[in-house]
Amino acid sequence: MKRTKVLVVDDETIVRESLCGWLSDLGYQLFSAENGPKALEIIKKEHPGIAITGLGYHWLRKTFTLPRRKTCSRKLKRGRK
Repeated sequence: MKRTKVLVVDDETIVRESLCGWLSDLGYQLFSAENGPKALEIIKKEHPGIAITGLGYHWLRKTFTLPRRKTCSRKLKRGRK
């Protein structure tokens, strides 16, 4: 079974480690970044399906979700998964 890739982005180590620990126990494949530039590197390389970000990373949420929405929309229109 393919595991969902999750990116956790927060500048506080304890937040990243806690979230990653909980999500790992649930079977997700995890990546973490302490800042936006590192998060963008991971997004480009690993293509996570979900990104969990701290409140200060609102710009990253827009960067991550908008291209995905367009891709999903195109695939739905064509009848692909």
